[in-house]
Amino acid sequence: MTGADVHYWVDKASCPQEHALLDVFVSRIGDFIALCDGMVVLMTWTYFERLWCLFEFAYFVCLHEPTDVRVCCEPFLSASTAQRYESAVR
Repeated sequence: MTGADVHYWVDKASCPQEHALLDVFVSRIGDFIALCDGMVVLMTWTYFERLWCLFEFAYFVCLHEPTDVRVCCEPFLSASTAQRYESAVR
C-alpha cells in the first residue's frame, strides 16, 4: 500500500457548515462512508446523543464488518467519567 492508496475523511473537518455546498455534501455522506475501509470513533459520553454521529456509526456498521470500527475513549476516560461512558453505550 502506498500513500496514494490511503484516504482519510475527517468528519469534524470535512463538512462545510457555512458553505453553499452544504446540501451537496450532506447528500453524499453515505457515499463517503461506503468508500471507507475503517472507522475510528473518538468517543465521548455524548457521542451517541448526536444524530449525525449515530447515523454515521449505524450506516458504517450496516455496510461493513463491526470489526472495522475502532472505538477510542481512553484519552477521555477517567474515574469521574467512567459512569457516563457506561451509560452512553447502554
